[in-house]
Amino acid sequence: MSLEYSFLKEEQFPLIHGAFMEAFAEYYVDISGMTETVLYNRTIKNGVDFGLSAGVFDGKDLIGFTLIGLDRWNEKSGAYDIATGIVPSHTGRGIAGNIFDFALPKLEERGIQVFVLEVIQENTPAIKAYTAAGCSHRFTGRPDPAAGGCRTGCQAGERRSLGHGHTVTCGKMRV
Repeated sequence: MSLEYSFLKEEQFPLIHGAFMEAFAEYYVDISGMTETVLYNRTIKNGVDFGLSAGVFDGKDLIGFTLIGLDRWNEKSGAYDIATGIVPSHTGRGIAGNIFDFALPKLEERGIQVFVLEVIQENTPAIKAYTAAGCSHRFTGRPDPAAGGCRTGCQAGERRSLGHGHTVTCGKMRV
């Protein structure tokens, strides 16, 4: 069956939660308490725009997603990767990179100037996915205090240190 990429709708949240739980079942952080209500409240808190968040469907099954929140970042319009997940049966196929390829043009159309993401330094699959999506990184070994110790923004061709020990360049943003 072929995969279908589309922007998500809020009414698909039960599917999103199910894919989230499956994708992060063996994650570095325990998500066992992430009920549908808890995750939904986090999407509200983080300003998720479902119309800019992308999903990948294999038939009727949501097998991958990126939830994107909007806010201001250093006085610029920004988007933040709240969560990107691929269910285990579909990992290693370049789907995460394809999701970014699908979603980024719509962010640019909306005038987004900065795309913010973070990655746990031990999460090699995520680092590979971000690299495949056109971002580059380098291990810094420590959080960058100038970046607020947590995360920072990526602009076209600009390198920034992420709080979890990686520097990324989000070269696919053409704003």
